[in-house]
Amino acid sequence: MPSFGVLESSHLEHVPGTVLLEPDDPEIEVFTTNFKRSEGKFAHVILVPQPSSDPNDPLTFSSSKKSAILITCCFGAILFAATTGPLLNAALELLVIEFDVSFTLVTQYVTGYQLLVVGITGPIVSACSRKWGRRPIFLFSSLFGLIGAIIGLNYIIDQWFISRENRARILHERRGLVASIVQFFIGTITNLSTMIAGVIATHLNWRYCFYFMAMCSGIRLIALFFLVPETSFHRTTGTEANQMDYDTGPKGSGTEMIEDVSAARTMTNIPDTFPPKKTYLEGLNVFNGSHLDEPFFRLLIAPIACCLNIAVMWVILLGGGFVAFCIAPLYMMSQLFSAPPYGLTAEGVGFLNTGPLIGGILATLLLSVVNDPIIGNEVFILSMMFKNFLLFGMSYFINNVVSEKGPQYTFLWFGGAALVMMITVPFVYVLGNVYRSYWHRHNILEMWGIMTNAEL
Repeated sequence: MPSFGVLESSHLEHVPGTVLLEPDDPEIEVFTTNFKRSEGKFAHVILVPQPSSDPNDPLTFSSSKKSAILITCCFGAILFAATTGPLLNAALELLVIEFDVSFTLVTQYVTGYQLLVVGITGPIVSACSRKWGRRPIFLFSSLFGLIGAIIGLNYIIDQWFISRENRARILHERRGLVASIVQFFIGTITNLSTMIAGVIATHLNWRYCFYFMAMCSGIRLIALFFLVPETSFHRTTGTEANQMDYDTGPKGSGTEMIEDVSAARTMTNIPDTFPPKKTYLEGLNVFNGSHLDEPFFRLLIAPIACCLNIAVMWVILLGGGFVAFCIAPLYMMSQLFSAPPYGLTAEGVGFLNTGPLIGGILATLLLSVVNDPIIGNEVFILSMMFKNFLLFGMSYFINNVVSEKGPQYTFLWFGGAALVMMITVPFVYVLGNVYRSYWHRHNILEMWGIMTNAEL
């Protein structure tokens, strides 16, 4: 029977990608009493994944430690994901005049090539972080970000750098709220950074944007080293609520379902010997060995292999496409509004982002409430790659198209493409469970022995 218009699978009772958060069946409730749950008003919600009894499990960190990690990582997202790219978007006209080049050439070197490099290295960063942990990736990306800001002081047109923030899901008790906050810092805060950079470029000089960027990058690198330990953790004992057989068992297997849940409950009570809790100084180690036995090559191709899943490809195209369409207008703002009849300065161009900033804040507040009990997987690396490649391609022609055919023509194409993508949403909504059931029963990646986190 369809629920809210969603067609259910005729093969599986519970399809992968859906987990048991609030058991309302009394029989199931009996067998989930030992499962760890959240606190406060969410005390009835089963935590997914289940925190282990290992004192070094990041899911067992104190709230203050988790908050310090989140704040430090979000500060990095502001710098390297939301500021590096649009740092000079409001001041593009100043660069065009100073270096006597076209808007297209400035856009390519200031933003385009950086996005290309980040997109190409995405699978490498993903594989390295899964194999050797997030901490070394965090530290090296921050170091490269600092070096890039210093280099940019004198070689803005000739040099670019790569920085990539890998997100760790550690506050899973409030995942909807945390996910909204992180997405705000990665996406919406771009508008605020453009506004601030415009003020600096107008009243000081565009080079001062790099002075402040280098200073903030240095502070972040120090905070990262001392406040963010390794958050990668391989769970080999216990159970996770979304991996129990009753979530994927065939229909009509009610008895077997209860037995599986009972077995899972028993697993949580198996006494295990865990290593002692790491001291603060031990937590400062940059490298902590290998976290996976999976061959590096398989980890490297895993993000690309995920594209064989049609649902994953849809998420990539829809998510990455809409982000690209939101960022692309930043390429044109200085070109459109610095010239007559507007004649805005870099500061004025920057303040044009006030509307999107307010809209992003309101959307964040709304989604943090709506999504709080929801757990979702996202193919972040692939979405980033698609978005970056799309924006890199746009940097070659978008300014020329605006000059030759005007902004109306350009935005009609943006709107048309966005409309086509939105039309597909109802179909995915209705058929999502049916397709996930089919993929689970015919998982090509599993047949090939490729591990991914993209089970949709």
